[in-house]
Amino acid sequence: MSVIMFPIPLAQRRERRLTMKLGVAGLALLLFTAAWAGPPRIPESALGGTPQVKADDAKAHFDRGEALYGKGDLDGAIAEYREAIRLKPDYADAHSNLADTLRGKRDLDAALAEAREGVRLEPENPNSHRALGSVFRDKGDVDGARSEYQKALRIKPDSAETHAALGYALYPKGDVDGAIAEWREAIRLKPDDAVAHGMLGLALDDKGDHDGAMAEYREAIRLKRDDALAHYHLGSALYGKRDPDGAITEWREAIRLNPDLTEAHYYLGVVLGGRGDLDSAIAESRQAIRLKPDLAEAHATLGLALSEKGDEGAITEFRQAIRLKPDYAEAHGSLGLALSRKGDHDGAIAEWREAVRLKPDYAEVHHDLGVALARKGDLDRPIAEYREAIRLKPNDVAAHNNLSEALRLKGDLDGAIAESRQAIRLKPDYDTAHYNLGVALAHKGDLDRAIAEHREAIRLKPDYAEAHDYLGNALEDKGDLDGAIGEHRTAVRLKPDYAWQLGQRASKQGDLDGAVTEFREMLRLKRDDALAHNNLGKALYNKGDHDGAIAELREAIRLKPDYAGAHYNLGIGLEVKGEKQAALAEYCKASELDPGNKQFRAFYERLSKELRK
Repeated sequence: MSVIMFPIPLAQRRERRLTMKLGVAGLALLLFTAAWAGPPRIPESALGGTPQVKADDAKAHFDRGEALYGKGDLDGAIAEYREAIRLKPDYADAHSNLADTLRGKRDLDAALAEAREGVRLEPENPNSHRALGSVFRDKGDVDGARSEYQKALRIKPDSAETHAALGYALYPKGDVDGAIAEWREAIRLKPDDAVAHGMLGLALDDKGDHDGAMAEYREAIRLKRDDALAHYHLGSALYGKRDPDGAITEWREAIRLNPDLTEAHYYLGVVLGGRGDLDSAIAESRQAIRLKPDLAEAHATLGLALSEKGDEGAITEFRQAIRLKPDYAEAHGSLGLALSRKGDHDGAIAEWREAVRLKPDYAEVHHDLGVALARKGDLDRPIAEYREAIRLKPNDVAAHNNLSEALRLKGDLDGAIAESRQAIRLKPDYDTAHYNLGVALAHKGDLDRAIAEHREAIRLKPDYAEAHDYLGNALEDKGDLDGAIGEHRTAVRLKPDYAWQLGQRASKQGDLDGAVTEFREMLRLKRDDALAHNNLGKALYNKGDHDGAIAELREAIRLKPDYAGAHYNLGIGLEVKGEKQAALAEYCKASELDPGNKQFRAFYERLSKELRK
């Protein structure tokens, strides 16, 4: 079964465009442009007290509005701008700044009316066109926004704020190069603009220039050390450069600065989970969900971490992710894996089929679907799924290996050998591929090469019980009985179930003492094995130890009351001892448990007829 990896963080979105489709541009604009909601803000150090206002002084009300806006008091700023306009209705800058502040409150219709009034009053005022462009931008009218920003720039070409605002309008619509040009010009005019550096970094990251992006994020942080979003995006770029430790450091700093930054919690959970720190991944994912309960990707990431811990709560999280986002192929794939681990193979197959319907090129799930179908005894469909997985991902060693096994079971030994060899070529230390190649070669009669492959599998994995057992078979076929017995005994030591095969082999060869020894060894290693007690009972019976046989068969039935064969064998032992009524009861029970077994029924009818005489 393949492992479904945690989603790939933001910095690699060009290779695998966001498992989590939050809209990076929208997120960045929403957070970065908070500083650009309106006119340039007055630095906090310069604000001091809020200016006192004369009742009839429009300019004073305007200045007070700017001060309140700079402090983040949007309602107070709106009230002051409205009062300035009441006192001086043709105050264009007051209309424009009121539009900016209303945008901050998301009252876009009212903002549009004020911005248009500002332009009507002063068509040559760049601030009026800038304000109107920003309203158009927020309303999704990029062409209108571009037109107004360009008018503002014709009037005042050296406005860093307007160049930056034009960049914000161009970027979400896919004009990344245009946005980069505008942000570079904004920075040329105003080098200490942390927001423009951050946005330029985001655009460069989007173009695949991770080094340039990191330089811009670091400059944004140098200018404004408490910029949580710059730390967040720097973390994403570092992860894209294969520096997960640096990424984790930056994401944690972003969270320290802004504990409500959902995306930082989410991606931190993704990376920590991928590194095996499951408890931390669970904590971060839960925090992301607390902040944004409808974030399907966070539910899926939480599910992955819980699944790795064996917590069935994973299934609930995957189902919630799918409820929130029905076309989330990765969540269907992960749910399939969780259901398979729980033993619900039919449920797993249904989820994996939905995953590949939604995402036909999902190689890992084609492979997992093949494994699940193979468990159901179907070989043709698993072979088709493995082949599709390999077509999509030619270097998938597990798919080559499992295809080899399926082809062998179908009787295509040459195909099986070719696939095992391909798996080994891709991963020379793949013990299972060497084992499967050995099995296929043995079936072809090439015992020397089969022995070599099994020895290599054992060298790579000394406790590989199956390889020891098959090596024993091959050595036995070559006539090396001592070597075969040594390998079979090693297999039994590693996996007691293999003692059954040694005991059966000894029984067939007439070595009843050897058979008893092997079955007792199996029970020494695995005392509650009903099959071993049954087989030991049969061996003791064949040796003439009827009392010992009956005791073992009774123990087999105690461990597994519905074991029809043990009831039948016990009946034989009791009948030989002369306990015919008890034997009849055992034959009857065996026949009830396995109605289709003609031998059980014949023994019951024979003894029943005999007792009626």
